[in-house]
Amino acid sequence: MSVDSCVQLLIGELPGVGTLNVCLSSQETVGDLEKEIWKRLGYHWPLVFLYGGKLVSTEERLLRFVDGSFLQARPLGVLKGGKGGFGTLLRGQAAFRKKSQNVSACRDLEGRRLRDVEAEKKLSKWYADREQHKDKQGGQCNPEQARRAEEKEEARRQQEALKAQVGNTCKIVEENTENAVSKGFSVACKRKQSAIEREKTHGEEAKRRVQDAWKRRWMFPLLEEESSDEEQEDSTTSPTTCLDTSCIPSSSETLLPLSV
Repeated sequence: MSVDSCVQLLIGELPGVGTLNVCLSSQETVGDLEKEIWKRLGYHWPLVFLYGGKLVSTEERLLRFVDGSFLQARPLGVLKGGKGGFGTLLRGQAAFRKKSQNVSACRDLEGRRLRDVEAEKKLSKWYADREQHKDKQGGQCNPEQARRAEEKEEARRQQEALKAQVGNTCKIVEENTENAVSKGFSVACKRKQSAIEREKTHGEEAKRRVQDAWKRRWMFPLLEEESSDEEQEDSTTSPTTCLDTSCIPSSSETLLPLSV
C-alpha cells in the first residue's frame, strides 16, 4: 500500500490499545489486519469489523477502505456455555401465541362463572323489556285477557289469605301445646312432691311407733310380763269355757264377722 493511501481503523473497547501503525499492502484482507492486531496486542481476541454500520467479512480487501469513513473494529464478547437470548425467545413465543377472547369459563370474585352472570343479566333485561311491553299494551288488552288477569289476582289473594290463616292457626296450636305441656309438668312436679312428703310422714310415724314400743318395753317390763301372763291364762281357759252349750250357736243363728 502506498504512503498516501492509508486506512483509518478505529478500535474500541480493548484495554491497553493506543495508536497502532500497521503497514500492509492493498492486496491484504481484513483477516490479515486482524492477525496483525493480535500480534501487536499480544493476545488473541475475536474482533468484529464494521464499515458504515454494516458488517465486513474477513475476506474483504483493504483497498476498498482507503477513502471513506472509519473502519471500526470491536471485540466480540463470547461467553462459554450457550448463546443466551432466552428472553427474546419467550417474547417471540408470547407474540405468536394464539390469544383467545373467550373468557366465559372464568370466574368472578364471588366464584361464579362469567357466562352464568351474563346469562342472568340478559334474562333480567328481557323480563324488564317484557314488563314495559305489557305496560304499553295494557290499554289494548281484550276483555278475555282482563278477566283472566282478574281471576289470577283473586286466586293469588285467596292463597295469601289461606297462608295467613294457616300460619295463625299453627301459632295458636303451638302456644296451646306449650301451655298444656307446662301445666302438665307443674302438676306432675306437685304430685311427686306430695308423694315424697307423704312417704316421709309415714316413715316418721312408723319410726315414732317403734321408738314408743321400745320405750314402753324398757320402762315398764313388769307390766308387759303380767299382761303376757294374763294373755296366756286367757288362752288356756278359753277352750273350757267354750264347752258350755250356750257358747255353741244354734243352727238357726247366723255367724256374723266381727270387725276389729
